[in-house]
Amino acid sequence: MLLRFKITLLAAFVLFTLLGMAAPNMKALLIGIVALLVSLAIAITNFVIAEHEAERELHSSF
Repeated sequence: MLLRFKITLLAAFVLFTLLGMAAPNMKALLIGIVALLVSLAIAITNFVIAEHEAERELHSSF
């Protein structure tokens, strides 16, 4: 799970960098950053939920 989290953070950093270079003005930059933060939060939540479900399935199989 830690590796997936690190890859997600690296991808977010790259996307923030590209967005910063491509944004035509400050308003577009802020909207893009908010959208990326929301998608990062959703991705982290999905990682955590998937990890708990896999752990629960593992315990129930024994």
